[in-house]
Amino acid sequence: MADDAKAAAQLSEFLDVLTSYAPTLPEELVEFHLQQAGFATSDPRIVRLVALAAHKFLLDVAHDALQFQRIRSAAASGGSASSASTAAATSLLSASGGGGASGSRVVLTMEDLAASLKEYGVNLCKPEYFSDVAHEPQ
Repeated sequence: MADDAKAAAQLSEFLDVLTSYAPTLPEELVEFHLQQAGFATSDPRIVRLVALAAHKFLLDVAHDALQFQRIRSAAASGGSASSASTAAATSLLSASGGGGASGSRVVLTMEDLAASLKEYGVNLCKPEYFSDVAHEPQ
């Protein structure tokens, strides 16, 4: 019984914090996608809670994609464990803006993103053909 009261107090405190929270994702965007999914609410705290959860999901996916990129670049630079750790350290330094004379940039690819999303149950398939030029039928 005491655990239920403690959980209710924590929930109440968390919802009070959400009233003053300014989410990174615009509330209008979150409301639009909630409406598209068939969810309607008049409580802005719920929208902010969904925005917070979506923001965390995006950060987790981006972080995992960065880890896949580091693994891929370490594997491409050499096969030995020492060269892989050196490449990972160089990649980490260049990604964080630290030293490193190589000046290489971290480039995330669709393969990195697809591998990251696959861990969360989202299957991302690369289209067979993609054109950025719109052709009008004649």
